[in-house]
This record gives sequence, C-alpha cells and structure tokens, in this order.
Amino acid sequence: MATFDEVGKRMEVPKKVVTLVRSALSVILIPVSLWWLISALYQNVLSGFIQELETGSRVPLAIALFILLFGTLFLCVSNFRKCLLRCIKTVLNKKWYLFGFMVISQIAVWLSFGAVNMGADQENIRLSSIDPHLFSDYLSRCSNNVFITFIYWLVRCLVPASWPESCVTMGMQFLNILALDGSIVLLYCALKKVSSRLADTAFVLFIMLFGFSGYIIIVYTDILSLPFTVVAISIGIDLLKTKRHLWCTICEFFVLGVVLYFGYQMKASSIIPCLCFLGCILLFPLRRVDIKKVVCCGCSLLIGIVCALSVFGLSINVLMKLNYDPEQSYPMSHFAVMGMIDRGGFNPEERSAVSQFETKEEKDEYSKSRIKSELSNYGFVGYFDFLLRKSAYTLEDGTFSFGEWDSCFSFENKSDGLSSLRDSGVAALIRDFYTPDNYKYGFLHFTEQIVYIFMVIGILFGAIFLFAKKEVDVEFGGVESLWFLLSLLGAVAFLMLFESGRGKYLIQFLPMFVTFASSGLVKLWGCVSSLVATDKGKYLESEHAGKI
Repeated sequence: MATFDEVGKRMEVPKKVVTLVRSALSVILIPVSLWWLISALYQNVLSGFIQELETGSRVPLAIALFILLFGTLFLCVSNFRKCLLRCIKTVLNKKWYLFGFMVISQIAVWLSFGAVNMGADQENIRLSSIDPHLFSDYLSRCSNNVFITFIYWLVRCLVPASWPESCVTMGMQFLNILALDGSIVLLYCALKKVSSRLADTAFVLFIMLFGFSGYIIIVYTDILSLPFTVVAISIGIDLLKTKRHLWCTICEFFVLGVVLYFGYQMKASSIIPCLCFLGCILLFPLRRVDIKKVVCCGCSLLIGIVCALSVFGLSINVLMKLNYDPEQSYPMSHFAVMGMIDRGGFNPEERSAVSQFETKEEKDEYSKSRIKSELSNYGFVGYFDFLLRKSAYTLEDGTFSFGEWDSCFSFENKSDGLSSLRDSGVAALIRDFYTPDNYKYGFLHFTEQIVYIFMVIGILFGAIFLFAKKEVDVEFGGVESLWFLLSLLGAVAFLMLFESGRGKYLIQFLPMFVTFASSGLVKLWGCVSSLVATDKGKYLESEHAGKI
C-alpha cells in the first residue's frame, strides 16, 4: 500500500492549492511567532535585565558584554563560526551522553525532594485516590482529572500498604520521569523516518528545553499527557513516510483511535495534533484512494475509540468503583469564561460563582451568558488588546511557570526510608537549584529561557522558509508541514480561547513545538554551514592567488 504522502503527490488537487494553503498558514504563524519571540525576550530577559541594572548589579552588564562579543565574533570571524559548528556537531553526535546525564539529574532531583506538598488540584487528586468509594465532590466538578486519579489509584494498589503515603507520590513522580524520557526517545525514533538531522536536533532541543525541568516532581496531567501526543505524532509520521500493507494501516488507525480517546481523558487539548493530522489526510492526500480503504481505516479508528471508551468505563466504574457524579462537572464554556478575564487564567471568583449551580447544564447556561457579557464589554479592539496581553502571559516563560500558582510546591522531609538522604548537603544543594525563591534557581531559569528563545526562533524561521517556498533540507515540506502548521496554530488558538495565561499550558504541545522548531533550526544550520563553506572557499582562493 502506498504511503499517504505518495498518494498526496498523485492526487488531482493542483499543487498550487497545497502551496497556497501552506503559504497562508505560514503567513499567520510568522507574526504569531514574532510576538512569541518578543514576549519571551522582553518579559523574562530584557525587563529583568533592566531591573537588575537599576539595582547596581554588574551581572547583567557582564551578560550583555558576553552577548555582544559572541555576536561580533560570529559575524566577523570565520574561524569562530567553524568552531561553533564543530561544537554543535559534537553535541549532536554525543546526544546519548546528554540523555544519560539528564536521566541521572532527574533521579537526583527526584530523590532530593521526595514527595513534595503540591497545589490544590494535585492534592485533591491524591486524596481522591485514597478511597474511591467515598463520594468525590472534586472529581464530580473536575471530571477531566478522573484518568490521572485512576493512575494514582493503580500506583497506590501496587505500593505495599505498610509503606508510607509519601511512597505513592514518589511512585507517581517516577512515572512522570518515565513518561517524559519515553516521549523524548519515541519522538526521536519517529523523526528518524523523516531525517536524521531533524531527529538529532529535536532530541537535543527537547532535552535542553524540558529534560532538566523541575516539573518531574509535580504530579499532574502536564507531563503524563506527553506520551499520547508523541504516539499520535509517531503514527502520523509512519503513515506518511512508510509503505505498509492495508492491514498494518488499519491496525495503526485502531491504535490512533485508542490514543485519541485516552489522550482526551488525560488532557483534552493534547489531541489537537491528532485531529489536525486526520484533517490533513482527509482534505489533501486521500482524493484518489480506494473508498473501501478509507472506510476500513475510518471504521478502525472508530472501533479504537469505542474500545478505549469501554475499557475506560469498566476501569473507572467496575475496577476502581469511583464514586462521583459527572453531571456536576464544569462545562467547556466555564473554561472559556476564565480565559476571557483577568490574565486569561484560573480565576477563583469565577470558579466560586459557577460552583453555585448544581448541574452541568445550569453551569453551561450561566457561563454562556458570561461569555456574551464579556464580549460585549470588550468590543473588537478591546478583545484583541486582551488577547495580546494574554498571549504574552502564556508564551513568555521558558520555565513554563514552574513553581507558580497551580504549579507551586513546598518541600517537607517526610519520614520514609530516604529521609536521611534528603538531609544531606548534596540533596540540599540540588533543591536550591530547583527552588524558585532561592537565588541559585536563577541559573536554571536563565538557561531554560535561552533554550526556549532558540526554540521560538526555530519556529519563526521554519514558518519563514515554508512561506518562501523553499524546501527544508529535512524533507519537511509535504503533508507533514501542513499538519504541524495546523497543529501549532490550533494549539495557540485553543490557548487563546480557553483558560491559560501561564506557560504550563504549553507543556502538552512541546513535541510538535520542538519538531517544527527543529525543522527551522536545521535550515539555519544549513545557512550557517554554507556561510562557513563560502569563507573557506574565499580563503583557498586568496591562498592560491598568493602562490601565483
């Protein structure tokens, strides 16, 4: 059976139509990524830089001089550019050493903190998993967290009852590490089918961007949703790039249906890449495919969703016997209301107001009336101004708002077998680097912000190269480019329409951000390499002229 990408090349839709759609999406993404870059530079770099200068600190001045020196050497000294390229190649070639160092650092952070005290959502999830037979008012209202509560309950069942409660939370933290590291490796394996350079770049970028983050100690859906996003991307790339028998394709669509449902249960927004992939293959490459094959794949997808739904229902209602009432849950319109007020994030007053209504229908009616009221108060210009501010709040932070609001935590050395280890000086030093109130955390914050800025630069240039109709060196210019463009814009649109306002809401989208950014960075790599080759050619010409 031909790949979907090959079918797309044979389809009757004119190539100009595909190019026009890709260019239109790129035109939209370019200003979005420019604003993204400005937000990341100003809010967490330039504003802090100015504040530090006003206090008389010399550190910002030293950093500024270093950046100026680095930029000057890069632009003016060819040997410096060659050395920089060699360093980057060395890092890419030794990427598995970097991965090993990341895993060691994660284990060290995990053991140094242990079971930390977390925010309201995380604590309510933990309490709900202790005795699922007791009625859970929290899960009745926040039914979107039922899946992670079930996983918490499974871990609790595996941990011996005689062990301390903190061991259950540490088990969930370890599951965080497995989910993150597994997602990084699986994304690398998937992208190898596209290009080795793209895979290597994405692998290193993902590690540097989020592999050393302290989020592994915070038990929530952010990291646990990553495997579902990456599996969907892996299946999509496999369908686009690999020749498969019909039955293999049908099986992949079945798995995609399962991933789609469980990803939705873990975090609703994590299914955006999957939905965009299905939209792309339906709109563009399937026009000349046998209708029987289309029906078979579609039925397989639906069967996967139904099977996942059945397994989930049996697990929650029969195995776990969770006592909750989903008819009391908050509707999507409530999260849309919170996305329209203040900074576009969680709002305690709005949550308290909507909680006064008993049923989901009543909550939905109230929230819809609030949406109409807010839109009327804003007007077109006012709402656009609000979205600019909200997008800056959401996109500015390269630490993904670690330690802020609902990502906050507090350390407490709880009594278990590792309490003596956490009393050591080494463990205390590690905690200092991951505690936002400690000045040592500034090093991690600065490093993550710089890597984050590079990611945004990659997204910007990826969009520019696609708009310029220049094929990216990594064959990232077919259906997959439309897929990731739609996914990126869909993710930003979702965040603007619903509750966000902080960087933590970007985490579930990191695999597609990293992939698209890597395609742009690889093209930049090609441009710099060409510049270095030009420098070398000029040097050889001058040397030859000297001999003559």
